[in-house]
Amino acid sequence: MIVIVALPGMGKTQVAIRVSHLLAGEKRRVIFVQKQETLLDICREIIYVLCGDDGTGNDDDIIVRQAKRKLSELQEDTVVVLDNTEDIQEQNDFEFENFARTLVSAPKVKLMITTRRDINTFSVDLHKVKLEPLDTSSCATLLQEVATYCG
Repeated sequence: MIVIVALPGMGKTQVAIRVSHLLAGEKRRVIFVQKQETLLDICREIIYVLCGDDGTGNDDDIIVRQAKRKLSELQEDTVVVLDNTEDIQEQNDFEFENFARTLVSAPKVKLMITTRRDINTFSVDLHKVKLEPLDTSSCATLLQEVATYCG
């Protein structure tokens, strides 16, 4: 998991977009989820990308479980980018981190988060790198190193 934490306007989204384009250019699967209001909205977007259906009409818990299940069953390496998650973290930090933990434990999923709020760590493998604003090459290098290390 890579988390880009910075103040508004420092280029978090631009770095995430650039890294997503670089990975897609290498024929890697990328699910880019732009800022959403709730964790449920993130899950609906993921389900829509994976299945073509956003789960409308289903119970909220079913949608979250379905997104987790679909991601854990992926057969192809996939990078999930969650952009600007700070509002969702503020609403329910525990629920968001539980969701992130599920994604990180999925065998074929790599996770990238952009946020103004730090993520409470749930891993002993913590490595922080200070990036200059809009330094896409450093971010891409870090993501490649993590993908290779986890891979």
